[in-house]
Amino acid sequence: MKIGLSFSKCVKDIVEGTVDIDDVLVVVSGTRFDFTDSEAWMSIFDGYSQGGYSDPVWRGMDYDDVYKVVDLLWTSGKLHQPRNFGSYPMSGGLAKRIHWLEAIIDPMLSGLSESEKEAWDQYKFITGLSGKVVNT
Repeated sequence: MKIGLSFSKCVKDIVEGTVDIDDVLVVVSGTRFDFTDSEAWMSIFDGYSQGGYSDPVWRGMDYDDVYKVVDLLWTSGKLHQPRNFGSYPMSGGLAKRIHWLEAIIDPMLSGLSESEKEAWDQYKFITGLSGKVVNT
């Protein structure tokens, strides 16, 4: 499962088929808007497709394709806008370098067989050697 850190770039990846929307857990957006407000939505689309206030990440992309992806993210609850709650998502550092994180869902929650549990334990051990942390 993926966690997106950039609304515009993540939507672009989904529209272009680089990322499957079914693999998206959530997109944490620094962009704040009400998708049910058509004027607000058009302002967002224009800004990202024409570069009105940001890099034109959606330049040349089909309006209907972008709309369908954003609509699906919105209606499925996969679009989180921290600014609606007085918080600001990270906009520098990691978010500047990458716009997708991989969420590893603890497989112990799904009732694994003994061999699957052993493989999971080996995975945690190997990632620990590489300096990565896997919490369970």
